[in-house]
Amino acid sequence: PCIDLLEGAGFRNVISWSEGDTKVGGGKLDWIFGRGPFRFERGRVYRNTSASDHYPVSVQLNVLR
Repeated sequence: PCIDLLEGAGFRNVISWSEGDTKVGGGKLDWIFGRGPFRFERGRVYRNTSASDHYPVSVQLNVLR
């Protein structure tokens, strides 16, 4: 339900699911949502860490002029 509200307000998930699961053991539980005059690039899931049961995620944010 929360995801539907965010998407209904014009936000979009800016991490490609082709990056794979975000939770150790499987599952896509971590998202980055964005909207506005920005270009979102290089969404990543970092699976080379074991600090949590979730992998860190990041995205490059570029302001459009």
